[in-house]
Amino acid sequence: MEAVHDAQRSIELADRALAIDPKDRNTLRRKEVYTGELGNILRVEGRLGESLSQINEALQIARRNVQTSPGTFARREAAFKLLGRCETLRVMKRYTDACRDASEAMAVLQSIVDADARNDQAKDDLSLAFFRAGSIELDDGRIADALAKEREALRLRQDQYLRHSTSLVAWRNYQASLVQIGEALLAERQNKPAAVNFEEAMAISQKLVKLTPSEIYTSAQLAAAYRGESTCAWRAGRRGEAVNLLREAVQMARDNAQRSPLDVGLSKTAQSYERELE
Repeated sequence: MEAVHDAQRSIELADRALAIDPKDRNTLRRKEVYTGELGNILRVEGRLGESLSQINEALQIARRNVQTSPGTFARREAAFKLLGRCETLRVMKRYTDACRDASEAMAVLQSIVDADARNDQAKDDLSLAFFRAGSIELDDGRIADALAKEREALRLRQDQYLRHSTSLVAWRNYQASLVQIGEALLAERQNKPAAVNFEEAMAISQKLVKLTPSEIYTSAQLAAAYRGESTCAWRAGRRGEAVNLLREAVQMARDNAQRSPLDVGLSKTAQSYERELE
């Protein structure tokens, strides 16, 4: 609740400034950022209708900024508001609308990469768009489409991981893509390739957890990798190993949910793993 209050307070201050000068670009930019952040926070808390409303408002501001100042920065920010909205729509299971937003964001971010192939930040941004698109298609049961998007995200993220070996962000991005591709491969019952991805994800995740023990979402990815590897072991007939791995995943997921009680997604994940263990 504190994060929601802080974002709302920041929006109120921006609105006061805009009442004095409605065309002030810096203030409009701040309101766009705060409103988008509020939408993301509300999504994490499971307040999806409110999340969508806030992100829609942020996107409207971002699109107006593109019209008045159509540079790379404004276009990038508008694309990120689309990615925020598509994530809320994905959680709402509005997959067609979510795919539309992800595709629009990908097109914008791809054009930025095409304009400067040496821009690593632009490649990171594009990888996120592919990752989000793949998530939507995986949830919607379009596994082949999801794999194509996730492999493109992985290609971009692996390149960053190999070239920037000290960047924890590059590690986390690569880790998350390995887990998601593993899950898509499991859905296609490609168990051995899935296990390869989960094993590499676990190795990276374990290092990251030691380096940043307070980072909950790194721990969440490690739990997901354990859960995926458990499924691979079960399908291979290694039942004892599978149960032990899933127990590890359940314990991590429970700990993560307790550490961040307002995150509805973490709570649902813990409950899902617990049902599998039963």
